[in-house]
Amino acid sequence: MTEQETTATGKDIGQVLHGPFCGRFVPGPDELDETLAELGIERTAEHPEFDMEPEEEPEEGFEVEGTEVDGQVLIMGAVHGMGRKLQLPSGTPRNFPPFAGATRLWSERTRHQVVRIRRKAPGIVCATYKNHGRTGMPWGIDIMVSPLHQHANDAQKRLGNALTRWLVNNFAEMHINYIIWMNQINDGQGFFSNEPFINFPGGSPNLVTRRHQDHVHVQIMDPNRGPKQ
Repeated sequence: MTEQETTATGKDIGQVLHGPFCGRFVPGPDELDETLAELGIERTAEHPEFDMEPEEEPEEGFEVEGTEVDGQVLIMGAVHGMGRKLQLPSGTPRNFPPFAGATRLWSERTRHQVVRIRRKAPGIVCATYKNHGRTGMPWGIDIMVSPLHQHANDAQKRLGNALTRWLVNNFAEMHINYIIWMNQINDGQGFFSNEPFINFPGGSPNLVTRRHQDHVHVQIMDPNRGPKQ
């Protein structure tokens, strides 16, 4: 599946209805800044969950991404932390599909990042579904840390925290648009509360899933659209 800019009906991707599982709407960058300012929400350097854990040793190992031009390899980026694999705790889903309607119909660029995620945490289940995420296009990834609608336990939360730290550390290299975990969003400029955005229509009636307490959501960017998507 290739990345597209419009739906089959010709509508701009920003007009597509959002999927029924994550249960949240993330405004576009301009609207987001206005919303945060109106609500008095400031971005923070850390996810609040991270303050509850001891500092980890530095991640090891790099995966270099490059392209060949006229016989010379140009380095495009390097994903770090690939040397340390994350272990899945008991109860973390290992079988696909993790929920009704789940698919693996990602764009090729997004699929490339799914492969990286599954190398970082071997066996972890990643899924998407129709009209997923801000854009409604095939760039959203749900990383299932605990079974759908079940709040992550302490061990699963540590896994989600580790995945989120790693994703934030590789934000640009993995072409990430935003990340949501434990009711906090990171759009590349820091974390802020997801709570104001959980009650928009089209989402799951389950608050655990709306608050992303059972999965980490990652949205990959379409490089042809730039950061405002």
